[in-house]
Amino acid sequence: MLEKNGHEVHVAESGETGIEKAKLLIEKYQYERLTKVRYEQSKKGGGLGVFIRELFNNPMQYVIYIAIAAAVLYFSIKPFLNFGQ
Repeated sequence: MLEKNGHEVHVAESGETGIEKAKLLIEKYQYERLTKVRYEQSKKGGGLGVFIRELFNNPMQYVIYIAIAAAVLYFSIKPFLNFGQ
């Protein structure tokens, strides 16, 4: 009926062959994507370089984090500093 009205009809492959082809294509794509992501990450650098770069991009954020950590540490050990007096 579709062919009579001028519409193209595409019949999909059935059975294991089509599924296996799809799985192979997905695996190939995932491998290529993983390789690309790893390459991009290696170009950017990692570890301490990322920390330093982020520190310079947003230094105030790190100052606030350090101040909060210092306050928590201070209030955590303050009772023990006055314990012997």
